[in-house]
Order: sequence, then C-alpha cells, then structure tokens
Amino acid sequence: MNNIDEFERHLDVLNEVLNSDNDSDANEEDLYEKRIEVRRRMVPFYRQRADIFDLFDDNQIYKVFRFDKASIWYIEGLISNKLGRKLFGKRCLLPIEQILVSLQFYANGTFQSTVGNVLKISQPSVSRCVRDVSNALCEISSDHIFFPANLLEIQRGFTEIANLRGVVGSVDGTHIRIARPHLHEEIYVNRKGYHSINVQGICDAQCNFLSVSASKPGSSHDANVFADSVIGRAFKNNEFGQSYLLGDSGYACTPFLLTPYSQPPRKS
Repeated sequence: MNNIDEFERHLDVLNEVLNSDNDSDANEEDLYEKRIEVRRRMVPFYRQRADIFDLFDDNQIYKVFRFDKASIWYIEGLISNKLGRKLFGKRCLLPIEQILVSLQFYANGTFQSTVGNVLKISQPSVSRCVRDVSNALCEISSDHIFFPANLLEIQRGFTEIANLRGVVGSVDGTHIRIARPHLHEEIYVNRKGYHSINVQGICDAQCNFLSVSASKPGSSHDANVFADSVIGRAFKNNEFGQSYLLGDSGYACTPFLLTPYSQPPRKS
C-alpha cells in the first residue's frame, strides 16, 4: 500500500466515525473505541513522512512539479537558508518539503494538494509554505531575472534561429488566476471572465526570463502593461540602442517592438 492509499484509508475510518456520531442508535462504547482507533492511527501519521523523490518516478516528478529533480534541488540550494526548519503544529518541515508543496501549488493552484496529503501537511501549513517560499523566491529574483549589460549574446541567439538581427527578446502576457479581491474587484476581471493579474514576461532565444512585471490587473491590455512597465519605458527612451523586441498582434508596432504583418504578401 502506498502513502496516498494509506492516507485515504485513514480518512475513510475518520469519516465512518463522524457518520456514526450522527447515528442516534450507535452504541456509545463502540463510538469511543472507534475514536481511540482513529486517534491511534492519525496521531503518529505525521511521523511517517514519505520521500517524494522515492515515491514518484522522474516522469511523475516533472508532471507534478513542472521541474525535474536536479532543478528542484537547485532551487533548494538557492533559498534553503531563507526557509530553515519550520515548526507547524507538531510538524517540523524541511526546506525541501516546503519547496515541493509550493511548486505543486504553483503548478495547479490548489492548496489541498496530493503532495500535501502525502507529506501529511494540513491546508493552513501548505498555505504558509507557499507564502514563505514565494517570499524567498522574490528576494532572489533580481539576481536571476534581468537584462544583461551585454546584449550581443542575446541578439546572436535570435539571429541563429531566424536570422533576425538586433532582437533581444520576445514579450507577451499571461493571466494568473487569483481569488476575487475585496477592493476594485471589477478591474481584475479579464476578457475571459475570471479574476487575474496580467503578468508580462520577456524571454531570450533560450526561453530564459529577462524581465517579469506582475503589477497590472486582469482587465489591462497587454499593450498597456508593456507601455507602463519599467522595461517598456526603457525601450521607449532608447536605453537599449538598436535593439528590438518581438510581440504578437496584441501590441502596436513601434521602432523597438516588432509585430507580425496583419496581411503578409503572398509569394507570386
């Protein structure tokens, strides 16, 4: 029996007890024995933690976390000193466990996750893990997401792909779903009808992020997000010289942002 099956078995026993509590004909002594049995099984449950890397194979790791094992350990090396061992209730969570729970949340957006169940972590603890890991990643983001001083190497990458000279990045926006805000709720509703943040990203030819802007609500158009961003103003002020970005038809074609032809001419 694997850890997930074991967890579900314990929940079945707990549900049986709860259902019995609502049964007026249930024997009080039997209910007491069942409660003792559930307590005996569930109290030490947190001590029987599973090693996710042993439980999941390489394909499952990538499917659940969107990263391979080497990348996850790399992330752990970057932020473990900012996490430490966190005591949540009776549980002492290692940095790698906090990272795994958070990556799984980033991947599917649910707090009640498979990883949280396997690691025997409650939903409030999962929420705290996500908060702490997110803060740690934000602290180091500027060390890894930036426009390098020398843009020639980036330009060379796009030249090798499609002979596009002077291009230093591709820009686009994506909607990150959020819970309904209490203030100014209407401006966070995007064109697809749900609440979101319109997050702008710029990547180089190897799909490395050079810039990320997550300051605009979902109703903001991609073109407006770019125009109001720090990097957008820098391009407008010609701070990058003869360099260009590539964008889709949602952006206006400018001297520094190239977009596709709306009706490209056909070859005769």
